[in-house]
Amino acid sequence: MDNLTNNSYYKNEQGSLNLRGRELRARLVRKGVPMLEIAKKLGIRRQAVDYFIRTNGIYDDWKKSSDFFLRNRNNVQEQRENLERQRRNVLETIAAQVNEVLLQRLDETFPIERKSYDMAVQYLEGFPKRYSFRFLFDFYSHVNSLIENEKEFSYADVATEFGLHAPAARRILILAGIKSSNKPLPRKRVSEEQRFAIRRLLDQTKMSQADISYFVGVSGVTVMAIHHEDGNGRVVNPEDMFFADFGCKGRVTPRRASQIYELMDKRVNYYKIKKRLKIGNKVLYDAIANRGRYSDIIIDNLRKIYPDREIIRPYLD
Repeated sequence: MDNLTNNSYYKNEQGSLNLRGRELRARLVRKGVPMLEIAKKLGIRRQAVDYFIRTNGIYDDWKKSSDFFLRNRNNVQEQRENLERQRRNVLETIAAQVNEVLLQRLDETFPIERKSYDMAVQYLEGFPKRYSFRFLFDFYSHVNSLIENEKEFSYADVATEFGLHAPAARRILILAGIKSSNKPLPRKRVSEEQRFAIRRLLDQTKMSQADISYFVGVSGVTVMAIHHEDGNGRVVNPEDMFFADFGCKGRVTPRRASQIYELMDKRVNYYKIKKRLKIGNKVLYDAIANRGRYSDIIIDNLRKIYPDREIIRPYLD
């Protein structure tokens, strides 16, 4: 059933077409307007328009007018589409020319930014939905700036700067033909003083190997190797290894507490301490609340490591 429009302007109280409606119907029929459009305009059925045309014997005239009307309308629509297409082409041409001029100036004035722009575009052509253009542009600009200033960097360094994992940063850089400039560090020989300090801490304290490596200034592998050299069956109670343990929320270790106290004494605010050390509120505030007790333990252990130094703070100056 047709959905009729309630158009009272062209109808009388009985619902039939009034004088205005009949005049408009005749005018639209003479113009060759399609029956369905006439019906919608007047709020009547299409069959009523068809009945009017046929009973008045003007179907052939309406058909000719209708063919002309539709051809003319299609031509007008086609002309509008052509004009719109031409307008878009002109705008695209202008935009391309402006873009070319800007890129040329970018080459001359900001070579790093231009290079980063090309790299970001190249990446997006292969992986359009993975990262935004702005992110890639900033990422490549940072790395190209390091290269320009001849600064060494690793995938892990760049990844940390932009909140990525190292393999993800590596993929982005390799796609642009950039390799990490980080070179293997020369192996550091462990001095006899450090060996002695490590053995003292292993024998006389309950510090973990990670904490010992931090305070002595050697790798955790070195501490483990010296421990195995001595053949000691050292067992540390997990409750003694940590000042406080918050499970997945983090642990307060001697190393972590020492780092917190050093930053606090340098007047670094709490927010920056948490961000720099990547710790949560519980870890930070536990270290602050127990600074006196934790500091005494750290200072005592540092004096065992460096008996010839005057240790008065819970960290190395």
